Amino acid sequence: KPQYCFGKIVKSCAADGLSATTVKTCGASEYCEGGQCLAQVCTPGGAVCSGNTATVCKADGSGYESGGTPCGSQKCVAGGCKAVQCQPATLFCQDGKLKTCSPDGTSVAGEKACGAGTYCGTGAGGDAACVPVVCEPGKPTCTRTSSEPSAPIA
Repeated sequence: KPQYCFGKIVKSCAADGLSATTVKTCGASEYCEGGQCLAQVCTPGGAVCSGNTATVCKADGSGYESGGTPCGSQKCVAGGCKAVQCQPATLFCQDGKLKTCSPDGTSVAGEKACGAGTYCGTGAGGDAACVPVVCEPGKPTCTRTSSEPSAPIA
């Protein structure tokens, strides 16, 4: 017997086509399509991202509303456009601290101050790291040809 949807109810058409019976009522987190209950793909009416476009979930939870707001150079996160702050999932130096960029690049996920005798700079692998201070500012340092005061490290 052919089945069809009537809202969130799966119905079956009688052989004579004159009546229908209820086969099943879809659950709270399901929608009805093509005569069967399917799991919702998003929260009905909730803010969502479709690629890099901010939009909303359809009222039945079956997918995303067409249109929306393209985020352009920004990043769509949880249904809204956010400015990219840093290279996603990388370390970088800012304000003398070693910081970790969030996986989506829209925020700082963590930071730490470099300890005594170190500063935030470029490590051996080329990534940001707390690296040892080469010399003490204002103290004499040895070179091959002379002894001269060292320059402060910026």
